[in-house]
Amino acid sequence: MAICALICLITSIIFRKKFLEMKWFFIYPLFSLINSVTFFLHYLFKIGFDDFAPVNNLFMNFFLLIEFLSIFIFIYKTISNVSLRKKLQIILLGYAIATLSNWLYFSSPILYPNNFVFVQSIFVVSLGVLSLINFFKGSLKLNLLNEPALWVTTGTFLYFLCTIPLYAAGKFILDDEGFIQEPSLYSINYLCYSILFILIIRAFLCNPAEKSSFS
Repeated sequence: MAICALICLITSIIFRKKFLEMKWFFIYPLFSLINSVTFFLHYLFKIGFDDFAPVNNLFMNFFLLIEFLSIFIFIYKTISNVSLRKKLQIILLGYAIATLSNWLYFSSPILYPNNFVFVQSIFVVSLGVLSLINFFKGSLKLNLLNEPALWVTTGTFLYFLCTIPLYAAGKFILDDEGFIQEPSLYSINYLCYSILFILIIRAFLCNPAEKSSFS
């Protein structure tokens, strides 16, 4: 996953001027790369790592927030339908309420968000459904193979949809501090992330002359 995130980060920087609406998308692979490194260090130095755990957990909570907002902003830009945009705003409001409720009543930003990852997946999948509806609603005049938004949306939708069962069984795979208990099962997460970053890379390789959904 780290290798794919690194390649995706480099690609997004090199082609940042190719699609102006994606110029800031380097944040996603950058945070994923940092998260994978810190998670590896967390796992490697499990003994005597308690003092750093709150910092790592705070970063993980911050990463989830950045991850959702980056996906939301990108998808919001791809949709011009007023009705669908209102639904996106409702999802954003619901996510904000869920996040604040989780931090205030169920967990803390300095604790590992073991349970909230599943909740976030539901919200992101909902965003993906609305985005896909937008693409296939009405007459199709786009060359979808050269539509970067569709590649990004498809990758995001597939990642969160395929990992929902994984996150639902989070307590059996990760302990309360985020340490992996079932490496073979958790490797599914890394595989799905790799596929997501490959599709994002493919989005940057689209032909801008044939792209029209952001025009």
